[in-house]
Amino acid sequence: MNDNTNKNHLVILQHGLHATSQDFNTLKNYFSSKPLLDNCLFIAAKNNDYFLSTHEGIDKIGERLFNEVKNIYNENPQQFQYISFIGHSLGGLIVRYAIGLLYNDGFFEKCCKPINFISLSSPHVGSRRPTTTLYNKLLLFGANNFFSITGKQLILTDFHNLIINNKENEIENQNQNHAQKKEEIKNENHEKPLPLLVYLSEGIFLNGLKLFKNCTLYSNIYNDLQVSFCTSDISVINPYRSTFNNIKFSEKYKHIIENNNNNNNNNNNNNNNNNNNNNNNNNNNNNNNNNNNNNNNNNNKNYENNEIINIDNHFKHDTHHDFLKRIIKNLNQIKFKRYHMYFNSILSHTNVIVRSEWANAQGYDILDHIIDHFEN
Repeated sequence: MNDNTNKNHLVILQHGLHATSQDFNTLKNYFSSKPLLDNCLFIAAKNNDYFLSTHEGIDKIGERLFNEVKNIYNENPQQFQYISFIGHSLGGLIVRYAIGLLYNDGFFEKCCKPINFISLSSPHVGSRRPTTTLYNKLLLFGANNFFSITGKQLILTDFHNLIINNKENEIENQNQNHAQKKEEIKNENHEKPLPLLVYLSEGIFLNGLKLFKNCTLYSNIYNDLQVSFCTSDISVINPYRSTFNNIKFSEKYKHIIENNNNNNNNNNNNNNNNNNNNNNNNNNNNNNNNNNNNNNNNNNKNYENNEIINIDNHFKHDTHHDFLKRIIKNLNQIKFKRYHMYFNSILSHTNVIVRSEWANAQGYDILDHIIDHFEN
C-alpha cells in the first residue's frame, strides 16, 4: 500500500458464493489501467477466500468483510477519503451487510465518505423461485440442503433475532476495558424472529446504503443460471418476457439494453401527461431535462408509480410472500440506477466481471460501462 499513497479512493471488491478474490483479477487490472480511475485503489477482499467460507451465513461473511475494510483503512488512516464497494453475486449482499456494520460503527462519518455501491447480478431478494418447474424445485432443495446457513438465508427459511454490537451504546466497565451493549434489531411489531434478508433491508443496513452517492444495480435479463432478473433488479416482474423482440441495445456497450423497462416508462409517461395538464410550465422544463438525460432516465425505474402500488398482486402463492414484498418495498427507498444486460450465453453470470479473460471476454463492455458511470 506504500506504493499507492496517491490513491485516496478505496474500492472494495467482494466475490460471491464458492468464489475467491481471484475472480476479480481481470476486472481489477482492467480498472487500474484506466486514467479516469487513477486515484482509486482496488482491493479484492480476501477474508472469505477459504474453502466453504461463503456457506457460513451472510452475517458472518459480512462481519469478516467489515473487519477487513477497517484493517485496510487503519493501515494508513490518512490516505483514504472516499470508499466504494463492488459486489458480484452473493457479494452484493455481503457488501450490504458490511455497510450496515460500518454505518453503525461511525466509519462513514469519521473515516471515509461513501461514494459507489455497485451490485453485479446479486440476489437481493433472495433465491426463492415458484415451484412450478422441476428445475426450480431442485434449486430450492439444493439451496436448503447443500449451501448450509447461507442457502437457508437466501430462500428465507432462517428465522432468528439479529443481534449486533451497537457502538453508540458502548460503555466502560470496571471489570473490563470496554463492554458493549448489544442492540437487538427486531421487526416492526417486536414479535417474531425474521429471515436475515428482511433485517438486511431495514435499520442500519438501509440507512448505511442511503448514504452512498451512487447506488447501481446491474442485472441479466436472461441466461443467468445463478441469479434471476427480478431478485437482482429488486423488482417483481421481468418486463422483457413480452418485449424481448423490441429490445434496443446501446451502440457503445453492446450488451447493455438502452430502452429498458418499457412498461414502467409508459406508466410514468401517463402520469407525466396528467401532471402536464395542471403544471404545463414545470413539466415542460422537466421534459427538456428528460430529453437531455435520456440515457440515465431509461435506466432508472419509478417504483412509486408502478410496481410498489401493484406489489400485492404478486407472490400470492408463495408462503413467504409478506417477506418478499417487505424486502422489495424497503430496498426501493433507495434511488437505484438500474442497468439491464443480455448475453446469449450460459456464462452470463460470470461475464459481468470477466472472471476469465478467454471464457468471459464478452463482458468487457460491461466493465467499460462501470468505469464510465463510476462516481469519483
